[in-house]
Amino acid sequence: AFEFYPTPRETVQSLIDSPLVVLPGGRWIEPCAGSGRINATVNAARADVSWLLVEIDERHRADLTATLRDDDVLLPFGDFVIRDWPYPRADVLIMNPPFSHALAFVEAAMTRARTVVMLQRIAWMCPARASWLRLHAPNVYALPKRPSFTDDGNTDMADYAWFVWPDGQHDRRAGRVAMLDAASA
Repeated sequence: AFEFYPTPRETVQSLIDSPLVVLPGGRWIEPCAGSGRINATVNAARADVSWLLVEIDERHRADLTATLRDDDVLLPFGDFVIRDWPYPRADVLIMNPPFSHALAFVEAAMTRARTVVMLQRIAWMCPARASWLRLHAPNVYALPKRPSFTDDGNTDMADYAWFVWPDGQHDRRAGRVAMLDAASA
């Protein structure tokens, strides 16, 4: 339901361990928080982040509640893309959005956060989004191995990357491409 594929912790760890990607502390948003793996992984590594968590599927309430720290907020369940957003602009928005709605998530994210970070198939950079990507080129940080989004450890045939639109660089023609290291143990 809702194209839910839990984000593997090592996928998040590869990003936050990398010296290539320096994300500021402060208020972060996770707009499709699912079971809370992204924020829980970041919280295990960093104490300088507080969260606004958004999720459409109420079945994840208990998992998300278990990940909350003192300054974190779990917003009422609903669709991030179309909901009213009265909150100040966040420092970072990090997400693993549904593939079929990823562009809508990125566009909404750019209005709500200074730095936007999205996990997606590398094939997301395709002709269907070429005109948009020419105007909003991300930095692309490829994962060193295919992540498994299932409990059995199997992977699909796609390669994945973190797409990053840095603060002040949402509208640009080119970005950087790099390969991340494997997650630390």
